[in-house]
Amino acid sequence: MDFGMKSVYFYMDVPLALFAVSQGDTDEKLVNLRRWQGSFMNAAEKEVVDGFVGEQLVGNPLLPWLMEMTTYVGLRLGCFPDAAREVRLPLGVDFSATWEKIQEHPLFSSHIRLKRLTGDMASNDDRSNSSRGSTSR
Repeated sequence: MDFGMKSVYFYMDVPLALFAVSQGDTDEKLVNLRRWQGSFMNAAEKEVVDGFVGEQLVGNPLLPWLMEMTTYVGLRLGCFPDAAREVRLPLGVDFSATWEKIQEHPLFSSHIRLKRLTGDMASNDDRSNSSRGSTSR
């Protein structure tokens, strides 16, 4: 990612979103984000990095693609002959439980933010009060 953050024509919005929601030490992520703030970036990448460092919500560039793929999978599952009667996925997993887990993932919300260890309770309260707010794991 260091090379991408120094190249003005390298689009880093998707890798930055994945970086923010990935598992890992938040302090280490903040060190990298602050280091990247000082490097030469496109205006869009700088805005995203500044947003993550400043504990702001940042637009999720992956949501349209994820929704398109999820819709495709849903349509394909609906093509099974017993789809109208079945409430379980082909592998024996309950469909509603799977859908709930998908909806809880940070990448399925319109905006994401870098979760802070000191703000975990505040982030959870924000999520329960907003319709689609999100924090990273």
